Amino acid sequence: MSINPAQKLKLENFNYWLGCHGFLDECLQQQTQNAQEIFWTNNLPYFPSSLRASVEIFSLGLAIESETLRRIYPIEIIECLINLEILCESGGRIQANGFTLVPNFGSPIFCDSKNVYRDYYYGTDSMMLGQLVRMSGARVLDMCSGIGSQAILAAKLSNQVISVELQPSVRRVFQLNVAMNSLDNRIERFEGDLFSPLAGETFDYIICNPPFLPVPPEIQLRSIAHGGEDGLSLMERLLIEGSSHLSEQGRIVAVGMVLGDESTPRLNAIRQAASTRHLNIHITLQFKAPLTANTRITAALRSMCAPSQQATKRETTDAYDHHFEKLAATHLYSFTLTARKADCSGVVCVTRAHHSPYQLEFPDRQVA
Repeated sequence: MSINPAQKLKLENFNYWLGCHGFLDECLQQQTQNAQEIFWTNNLPYFPSSLRASVEIFSLGLAIESETLRRIYPIEIIECLINLEILCESGGRIQANGFTLVPNFGSPIFCDSKNVYRDYYYGTDSMMLGQLVRMSGARVLDMCSGIGSQAILAAKLSNQVISVELQPSVRRVFQLNVAMNSLDNRIERFEGDLFSPLAGETFDYIICNPPFLPVPPEIQLRSIAHGGEDGLSLMERLLIEGSSHLSEQGRIVAVGMVLGDESTPRLNAIRQAASTRHLNIHITLQFKAPLTANTRITAALRSMCAPSQQATKRETTDAYDHHFEKLAATHLYSFTLTARKADCSGVVCVTRAHHSPYQLEFPDRQVA
């Protein structure tokens, strides 16, 4: 479903009304999505009625009386959101149609933040990368752009933004989010596998939130999350292929996850890319999580495979246990990365973040 000019105008007006009701101001006080939801739930009774209704329907996924929402937002905006299948109405009540609205550093976007199986993903990793999108006056490539969260941030500061995404299914939500933020004339979107649509193009910044979940070879997982055996298969391609698309002073900025032991992440693929493609790479480790059987991260990784294959829970668990043992992996690391061209052979510098707010967050319903 394409978005016509009249709908674009109504989406822009919806953004305006969100600001009028204080929705974005309250969201921006919380650094992570879990913190936002806890804040909403604990303080909901104390909000003004307009803000309370906005939070209930757009953040908490609750159904409210249709007339209540129509007293808060212009009727034409509500009808537009229904026609775009963002909202659905039945029996005098109205609710979000599987979507959540998140602030994205002051630029609201629709996503499904509660379910990584869906294409419309936005999570802690998205927020980590968003903190690094500060590219004033540059030509920017947003690789693996998804629903457009990073492209939207970059377009507010940069001269030109190109987005590339492999999954056609996210196109409509990408267009909706870009239109809602009045940036459809500043972002150009392509579909394809990494740099395949961009022959000969160079950029001042390449930003990327690639698939990075480590997956045993015998386990099937959708490409939107599949990061290869160690989590770095797409990151390695990004560095190797992306080095040819950097301007002279250009940089790659990305987030990722990788397996490792208690003291050290397994960064061999990144070190190899730095050496062969002459890149200086700085990695900041944000957190590490143990992979022991009773931890939240281990249960979440295993349960994510359930919708993608017919293997039983026991078969999936055994596959992950064997995979971790084979790689001598006891921990999962999250990191941010910046890379630039080196004058000679590249080097990799690894530091640790102090008091990072971006701890691992998995919704309760994903844990088996």
